[in-house]
Amino acid sequence: MKWKLLTNKGAHLSPSFPSKEKAASFWAQLPESIKKSVVFRYESEDKEVMRMVNEGMLKGDLYRILLPKISIDEYVPSDSNTDNIVLAFFIKGVPEAIIPFKEFCMKCDGVIDVDYGDSETIPSTSVVYLEFNREKENVKNIEELIDFVSILADLEPADFTITFPDTDDKFPYNAKVMQKYFERRDKQKNKEAQQAALDKSEESDNSEEEDGDDETEVPDGMTKRTEATESLIERLINITIGDF
Repeated sequence: MKWKLLTNKGAHLSPSFPSKEKAASFWAQLPESIKKSVVFRYESEDKEVMRMVNEGMLKGDLYRILLPKISIDEYVPSDSNTDNIVLAFFIKGVPEAIIPFKEFCMKCDGVIDVDYGDSETIPSTSVVYLEFNREKENVKNIEELIDFVSILADLEPADFTITFPDTDDKFPYNAKVMQKYFERRDKQKNKEAQQAALDKSEESDNSEEEDGDDETEVPDGMTKRTEATESLIERLINITIGDF
C-alpha cells in the first residue's frame, strides 16, 4: 500500500510511504503549523479500493471479499494473560480491504482491539481478529457488529456460518446459538475453577500428611483446622458466592 501526505490544496508534501504508520511517523516530525493543513491519502490504480481506504467503507464494499464465516474463540487474544473473546472474520484476495475494515471495526461498540494476519488454512486469505472484554461484554454488541458487517458484504446475517472451539461442526449463524455458547462456556469455566481449587487443596492436604512429624497434639474429639483446610474453606466460599 502506498501512502502520501498532501496539503489541503492537493499538493504532494512528500514521497510515497509503504505504510500509513511510516507516513504518520513522518507527519509527527512536521511543525505544528503545517500538520493542520496536511492529510493522509492512499493511492492506487484501483479507484474503488482507493475510495474505500480514503473515505471509509460503504454498503457492498466487501461483496465477494468477506467470506461468509465467523469464528468465535478459536484464536488466542493478543495478550494471552487475558480471557478476551476473539471474533474472527476472513477477507479473501483483496488485502487492501484489511486496514479500512480494521478501522471500521474499531469504531464499533465493545471492540477493544483489532489485529490481522494470514490464514494458515485458507489460501490468499487474511484473518481479522476482534477482541472483546469477556467480563464486560454485552453480546448485543457482537450481534450488532455482525449486522453491520453483513451490510458491508451485501449479505444477510443468516448467510454466515459460525464455528466454535472443541467442535468441527459449522452452525448457521444465529444470535441464540451464540448466546448459548457463551452461557455454556461460563458454566464450564466455573466448573474448571472449582475442580482446580479442590485439586490444589488435596495436594496441600497430602503435603501436610507427609510432614506429620511436626504435627501438634490435638485433644480427643477435636479436629485440627490446618492451613490447607482454611484455604479450602476460603476458596469454597468464593466459589459459592460466584466471585468470578
